[in-house]
Amino acid sequence: MRTWARVTIFVALLAVAGSLLLGRQLASIWNFRAREENGAERVASAYREQRPGLERRLTRASVDWPPRRVFLRVIKDERVVELWASAQARGRLRHVHDYDVCRASGGPGPKRRRGDRQVPEGFYEVDRFHPQSRHFLSLGLSYPNASDRRLADGDPGGDIFLHGGCGSIGCLAMGDEQMRELYVAVDAARRAGQVRIPVHVYPTRMRGPSLRSLTRAHPEHAVFWRDLAEGFRRFEASHEPETPRVDARGRYRF
Repeated sequence: MRTWARVTIFVALLAVAGSLLLGRQLASIWNFRAREENGAERVASAYREQRPGLERRLTRASVDWPPRRVFLRVIKDERVVELWASAQARGRLRHVHDYDVCRASGGPGPKRRRGDRQVPEGFYEVDRFHPQSRHFLSLGLSYPNASDRRLADGDPGGDIFLHGGCGSIGCLAMGDEQMRELYVAVDAARRAGQVRIPVHVYPTRMRGPSLRSLTRAHPEHAVFWRDLAEGFRRFEASHEPETPRVDARGRYRF
């Protein structure tokens, strides 16, 4: 084959490869924009459909729209996520509503390693808003926190969410409709200026017979749960969530 023919074939192959690469890049950009638009529409739709009912719940709790602060408290054995809110930048929060958890894997006790299917327990914050989630809408938790990292059995894992749908491998699956309302409540507080949105996750209500029974059944978590109980007790008294520090041993300190 003559040299000029080889060059012509080579140039043609380069052109084809370039076209394929450009096509993939354009497809990637298109898909990203489509996901972004889809996520924005999910949020807009959630506000249109869920805000009226959420406003009524807030009004019954004597909280004006939009809430300036929200707090989520998870009680694992009751499979419930409590929404607390206030229209004020400071002061006591009011209980607004309990949302049933559709599904949560694992059992009592903290998450200590990747793949253990446990829902974490401890003091967290919402650190991600994910409207393009494959589980509809989702809110990411700041797991692992400093305590989780110090007490982990190897790799602690990550990517723990409250999300739509009804399937869970360590996350809290809320179902789509409930997740829409929760997402709107938390997003509204963020838009109103709340920077840190706390989420406390407990194995049970950390008092009385329920805590004693759970501790007898799982004595290996007694010290850890005693620290969680202090955070639970403080919120019950003040209706203001506190963020504890974590000491060198991974224990929560108030």
